[in-house]
Amino acid sequence: MQQENGPTLYAIGLLSDEMQQAGVNALQSFADSTGGVAFFPRGLDEVGDITRTVAKDIRSQYTIGYKPSNPRQNSNYRAIRVTAQAPGYRQLTVRTRSGYYPGELVH
Repeated sequence: MQQENGPTLYAIGLLSDEMQQAGVNALQSFADSTGGVAFFPRGLDEVGDITRTVAKDIRSQYTIGYKPSNPRQNSNYRAIRVTAQAPGYRQLTVRTRSGYYPGELVH
């Protein structure tokens, strides 16, 4: 999932009680690492609202670029963190991949 131009994962977990925690952790980890979101509805009646939320999220995405000051330092995974601030807003939500491997085209 961390490959160059990899997908953003939006997961909807419909999990049985016995697989609940392991499934939640796995889906949440995959979604977080790609800049996506994991949803865990209590029932099928919530899935419609979730899909509308995902569609709205996709329509309101922006793309930013980053160029490291020393791109050839090493080939290890590099974690990134993006934050946003705007006057008049208390907290903005930013979702992005959790990092990249040097040499990737990151945007």
